[in-house]
Amino acid sequence: MRREAKTRSLFSLTWPIFIETLLYMVMGNADTLMLSQYSDHAVAAVGVANQIIALTSFRK
Repeated sequence: MRREAKTRSLFSLTWPIFIETLLYMVMGNADTLMLSQYSDHAVAAVGVANQIIALTSFRK
């Protein structure tokens, strides 16, 4: 019984992190897809910016 309580509490702490990570990835992919119609240089710039944002935002 006690072990189930720990598992549930760990899951309840981690699912928001997974959702946040997923949303960051989807946002970066959407930006890349929209800019792919415009310019290759714009896609490269947004790709680099997304990597920098991902590195800095997940180190809270």
